[in-house]
Amino acid sequence: MYFKTFILIIFSFSFFPSFLHGFDFTVQEGGEIKTVSIPEHTQITLENNYFRVLPKSGTPIQSTNDKFEGTNTSEKNQVQAYYLALKSYENLRIMFDEAPSEFLIVYVDDIIYENPNNALFVHEDNQAKILLGKGDNLIFKPLSQSADYITHEMAHFFMDNYFDSHRGEAGVLQEGLSDFFVYMSGDSQFGNDARIDGKSVRSAESTGQFDDPTNPQTIHQLGEYLSAVLYTLSKEIGKETTISITVSSIKELKEEQTIKKFFINLENQIEEENYCRYESSIIAHGFIQYLQNQDSDCGQDLEQLKTLSMNRYQFDVANLDLSFIDNAKDESTAACGQITKKHPTSYPSLLLLVLLPLLIASFYREENYEY
Repeated sequence: MYFKTFILIIFSFSFFPSFLHGFDFTVQEGGEIKTVSIPEHTQITLENNYFRVLPKSGTPIQSTNDKFEGTNTSEKNQVQAYYLALKSYENLRIMFDEAPSEFLIVYVDDIIYENPNNALFVHEDNQAKILLGKGDNLIFKPLSQSADYITHEMAHFFMDNYFDSHRGEAGVLQEGLSDFFVYMSGDSQFGNDARIDGKSVRSAESTGQFDDPTNPQTIHQLGEYLSAVLYTLSKEIGKETTISITVSSIKELKEEQTIKKFFINLENQIEEENYCRYESSIIAHGFIQYLQNQDSDCGQDLEQLKTLSMNRYQFDVANLDLSFIDNAKDESTAACGQITKKHPTSYPSLLLLVLLPLLIASFYREENYEY
């Protein structure tokens, strides 16, 4: 009996070799090409317990011989996206100390708003999706090859339950925070791994200021200054500490998803010995109006910078007009990592549906009047 059982086990192992070995595939990371393995349960399609990678058209990649070197561009992009998404997911799960309960689908080789050089996180029809543009191969490579873009969109996925909207200040927060998690996962530049010329799309070392009305008024640009504050802070008080208080500040936003509330949450967690470093970063990037302790004694140099910042554009700190944020462009056709509202509504379409019967009735009456 034992001999028959042993023979059955040996036969089962030889009949299902794909369940015994890792699925090896070739990926590119940091300019290097290397072969890596993925867990056993993912080898038929690029899927694990958290997400699945699919081509926007065509069929999912499959393993036939436990080896994969890539036979066409779509297959290579699927494999590359899977590898980078898995790393991003695991990194963010550690940072957030939790993971989204929903399953995520990652599509590669997409064209978003008629633009191949874009990426998008969307939550609609009870399904979370990341769409990665195929790239125009002139300025951008396929975004499935970009750890920056995949991490940015994956960060949107991790923050999705903490935000109800992507408009106004909530939009600025989400874009800036998504970039921040990219910087904490890599270097201080965003998007340089997606551009063929290696230039950055945004930078954690930006010297722009949030309260400068001459700066481009887009939610991604405004968010860049917020991520610069956090990146500067991480250099002063440490990466792990900054990640921890940032994630905690996100989770405490609750009903008030505003920049002010975020900075209140952040400031409440800053240790006294680190406060002046925090204040310096806030002032440098034009967020002085969000300082709670306006009368802090952080030295003459900071006091002078604070005075200059408060007077630079002659605004009333207590009544700063932030209406420009609500008018900030969504950059739907720009390569900058986009997110949509969970339940997008097309108001022009609704208006048309309401007015169409009235227009038809009007034309009908006019015809009758002619007779």
